[in-house]
Amino acid sequence: MLTIDNLEDLAISLGVTLCTHVGGKKGLWNTPRRAISIRRGLHPVAHLCTLAHEVGHAALGHDSAAVGWWRAKQELAANRWAARQLITIEEYAAAERVHPSLSGVAHELGVTVFMVEAWQEMYQSGTYARFLMDA
Repeated sequence: MLTIDNLEDLAISLGVTLCTHVGGKKGLWNTPRRAISIRRGLHPVAHLCTLAHEVGHAALGHDSAAVGWWRAKQELAANRWAARQLITIEEYAAAERVHPSLSGVAHELGVTVFMVEAWQEMYQSGTYARFLMDA
C-alpha cells in the first residue's frame, strides 16, 4: 500500500505542486496550475485517501474544469485509480478474514469506507482485472 509520502513523491514526479487549504472540499485538483491542494486538519486516513484520489486525477490527465457526465466519469476513474493504488487483492482478502464488516476492512487496511466501497465495486465489475492488464 502506498503512503502519503509515496503519493507526494509520485505527484512531484508528475510535475504536480502540492499545497494545502483551509475549509471546503477535502481535496482539489487544478489542471492549469498542475496543483493538488489538500484541506488542512484532515484525519491521516482521510488525507491519504483524498491525496490518492487527487493524484489519480493528475496521473490520468483529468481536466478540473470538466462538468456534467464528463466530470462524473473522471471522479469514478480517480476513485478507482486511488483504490487500486491503496488496496491489493491480497491485502483486501486478509483484512476481510480478520474483519468481515465494511468498516472493519477499512480500519484494517488504513483507508476510508468509501475507498473500500470503490475497490469492491471495481473488483466486482471486473474493472480491477482490466486495470491490471493496462498497468
